[in-house]
Amino acid sequence: MYGLPLVRRLIPCPLCTNMMTQRHSMKRSVSMEFPANFHALQPPRPHNFTLPTCAATALSFETIACPYHPDKVVSLQLLIPDLLMADLPRHLLVDLSQFKFEASESQRIGGGGSGEVFRGTYRSEAVAVKTFHSTAQAG
Repeated sequence: MYGLPLVRRLIPCPLCTNMMTQRHSMKRSVSMEFPANFHALQPPRPHNFTLPTCAATALSFETIACPYHPDKVVSLQLLIPDLLMADLPRHLLVDLSQFKFEASESQRIGGGGSGEVFRGTYRSEAVAVKTFHSTAQAG
């Protein structure tokens, strides 16, 4: 480990932001301290998710819970659309019904330290498909 990152990427909860905007009480302070009259039901600023937390959650789930309103989950596509490629135009996305791929030894083209490459087809054309080792496998 090389230490802590110098920049922390924070993503404000869109539900908190909407609720605070509707109340017209959104503060523009960068202070992380809560005022003496802080009340959990009406937080002074939106909850901030961290990018690593959102990315890790996206490996298994499509939503994440905000501690300020645990009864309403937040779509990860709203928080990290670039990571999930949810902000790409439709014509750039792979149509999975036209994509054929089998990670078998007979279809393997090669591999290296970061992953393996297999033969596949997309829209009836031959393609190479790169799979990446997970950090658990690579570590």
